[in-house]
Amino acid sequence: MPFAMLLILVGLLGPAAGAMWRRGQWLQSAQWIRGNVSPPAVVATPLLGLVVASAGLMLIWPPAVLLTFIAAAGLVLVLVSAARGGTVWRLLPALDSGWADEESREPRDGRRSADRGRQGRPF
Repeated sequence: MPFAMLLILVGLLGPAAGAMWRRGQWLQSAQWIRGNVSPPAVVATPLLGLVVASAGLMLIWPPAVLLTFIAAAGLVLVLVSAARGGTVWRLLPALDSGWADEESREPRDGRRSADRGRQGRPF
């Protein structure tokens, strides 16, 4: 029961982060996710939180497995559509301040996208 409550509370941070990013707050965490994970992960973070929260709810109330599967399917759809259509830039315009334009996706500081974030990482 305590583990389930912890999952629910941690999972609710995802939708809270999405709301804060749209308000222009907590942008440093969104920029970290964009730089170290991927830009579509920024868009998918609120839904990933919902998946984690529903998994915690599933431990308390077994019929919530349906909600977990629906949220997981939605997460996959959001990740695919964000990777194809570039919805990161439309949904979170406050994160776009470090980019020259939406077409090139090249940073203003002149470094290539492949070089950014690779410093100090073995992969």
